[in-house]
Amino acid sequence: MIDWRYLTLPVIGAVIGWITNLIAIKMLFRPYRPVKILGMTFQGLLPRRRKEFALSIAKTVERDLLTAEDITRFLEDVHWEEEVERAVEESLESRLKSGRVRLLLRAPIFGLIGQEVIRQLKGILSRTIIEKVREHKGPLVEKFQDALELEKIISRKVEGFNMEKLESLLMNLIAKELSYIELVGAVLGFLIGLAQMALLLFLKNIH
Repeated sequence: MIDWRYLTLPVIGAVIGWITNLIAIKMLFRPYRPVKILGMTFQGLLPRRRKEFALSIAKTVERDLLTAEDITRFLEDVHWEEEVERAVEESLESRLKSGRVRLLLRAPIFGLIGQEVIRQLKGILSRTIIEKVREHKGPLVEKFQDALELEKIISRKVEGFNMEKLESLLMNLIAKELSYIELVGAVLGFLIGLAQMALLLFLKNIH
């Protein structure tokens, strides 16, 4: 009959394997700030390497997800001419409602030609603005790309994340994978415990 103490080895191994991986996962984030124990400093991997982590994410986003060229291409595809015409019309309509302009339009001569003048004025202003924007669009796009600095912006934002919120976000995203890692630790610990039990039984039988 097998000694029951031998049977506890796989169970203990599974528990140790599970706890070890659980602690390893927790130490990715905690402690958030450096803690000294027996002269050694402990801090979570991500808090300790926050800058490198933020820079890595920023580079990945800019290289593979959203480049400055993508944004400028989107801006070029936007029907901004219609927006210019609408903005000019709204601005003129707003000015026309002011007291001085309204009194001027009530004058007999403007009563006859006022609406046509306003219509012509809207067209002239819209065309002028659109032409000027088209003339300078190339240099503006280049300046925009140079000034955008997506990598720096994203890196700064990620680096400023609250670590508790970041931990919660990542834990929710990879909860299944982390559970799998914990399970693998338990299974490996159980197998090591079985191997130990088999070895001890073998040595016992030899003697």
